[in-house]
Amino acid sequence: MLEKYLLEVELEYSCECGGKSSGQTLTFASLPKTFIIHLKRFCYTPSFNLQKIYDPVQIQRDLVVSSKMGGGCFSLVSAISHSGSIEEGHYICDSIDPEDCPLEPTDHWLTFNDLTVLKTSGWDVCKKRQELAYILFYRRHI
Repeated sequence: MLEKYLLEVELEYSCECGGKSSGQTLTFASLPKTFIIHLKRFCYTPSFNLQKIYDPVQIQRDLVVSSKMGGGCFSLVSAISHSGSIEEGHYICDSIDPEDCPLEPTDHWLTFNDLTVLKTSGWDVCKKRQELAYILFYRRHI
């Protein structure tokens, strides 16, 4: 989705020279230490009712993002998911184990679900949260 968002878009344009089209490319001016992606999981129907969107999103463990100042590599470090409906729901957080060494990652993750904390892996998070992920947090490699 990020790649598609940053693709060049053709615009209708009328120029004195006779040109009829132009292009627009979006880019980041610079890159942050933490890249946060908010997935819009709610939308309005044509009859103005709010509904939840369950479309699966392929969650990438690593992202390469470019900017005007150069590129950067980011790794997924946490995901917040929403299960339930518009009327009621529940948030779950998956995150890398804080005791996992960033220089030698072991893919130890934790799932925080109210008072329950369970061990998991980043691979499981990317696979199991495709329809529920709401906010993704990526840390830049320095």
